[in-house]
Amino acid sequence: MTDSDRAFTDEELGAYIDGEADADLRAAIEAARLSDPALDARLAQLEGVGNALRGAYDFDALDPPAYIAATQAPTALPLRRLAVPVGLAAAFVLGMFVSPQPVTKPGWIDQVASYQALYVTQTLAQTPADNTQSIATLAGATQSLGVDLSPATTLAELDFKRAQMLGIGESPLVQMAYLDDAGVPFAFCITRVDGADRGVATSTSHALATASWVRDGIGYVIVGGDDEARAQQLAESLQTLL
Repeated sequence: MTDSDRAFTDEELGAYIDGEADADLRAAIEAARLSDPALDARLAQLEGVGNALRGAYDFDALDPPAYIAATQAPTALPLRRLAVPVGLAAAFVLGMFVSPQPVTKPGWIDQVASYQALYVTQTLAQTPADNTQSIATLAGATQSLGVDLSPATTLAELDFKRAQMLGIGESPLVQMAYLDDAGVPFAFCITRVDGADRGVATSTSHALATASWVRDGIGYVIVGGDDEARAQQLAESLQTLL
């Protein structure tokens, strides 16, 4: 496989943007950019969002409509460490594990969907079979959110690919990524939220179907495809597993 054929992860692109990529990774990305305009566009989107969030690190100052307009729908807005330099992001995630805070500003599902809109089949198709990092992430989620998410790796309808610890505001957000049989990407995201428990509610955000619910101060959402009925079915399956 040549560098131009390689599917780079968001972590690799984030390291490149932050100037933290090693020489081999930087060379591979720069070689791929010569023949892949989509990679250039993706880097520009991620870097633009990172710059925006550096100037608005206080979540209460982050206005969702302006945040979305900054990159134009239907492209997406990363919630992850790409928003800030690697060192600051690491400290931020560590702080979330110590004292996680609930999301108090509305629109977190829209922000998740805007990020998921960046995903294509190739984003996840070459995910390594070794899920050691995902297992560690899910163990951290149990500690920080008090929810055992490991059963969600066995969701029958979707092929689990990886788990990542992201952040939204001052709260940790776990993203579990999947592909369906047709190669459509899905994400199951979990974070602390304010508000009473509620059952599954469906909607469409950034042209993606979502199905979300709240239980014991934890918000759950499955995002992917364009069929709200299917999203609701997946949500019900996840509720059964968890």
